[in-house]
Amino acid sequence: MNSTTPPWLEPVRGGHLNPALLALPGIEQLRGRLAGYQPRSPLAHLTGLQLIEAGIGSAVFEMPLSDWLCALQGAISIGPLAIAADAALGAAVDSGLPAATPFVTSELSIRKLGPVHPAGRSSRGEAC
Repeated sequence: MNSTTPPWLEPVRGGHLNPALLALPGIEQLRGRLAGYQPRSPLAHLTGLQLIEAGIGSAVFEMPLSDWLCALQGAISIGPLAIAADAALGAAVDSGLPAATPFVTSELSIRKLGPVHPAGRSSRGEAC
């Protein structure tokens, strides 16, 4: 597909965690993802979400802030920002869990102090 094709019209790409990897502790699963041993999820392909680093109790994700994430007001709404926040929260929790320990986010609270615009800059000019 060319670069003018909206992401939601592109073919589905990516995969899901191999169930055999659940035999590893959470931190080892994250290290496998960083090393490229796990396929990127379809959501990661769609949004550009990427795990950058992980340690026990911490994780860093990146996600490009593109125009198609904008709300009608021209800024990016809290929903797309929650994708990266939830991924980082989940990975930080997972990093300390033993093998085969399922979990889900039960609550996530985010407060936006100003508009977030595409091109990766906040309204104050700081990198997002």
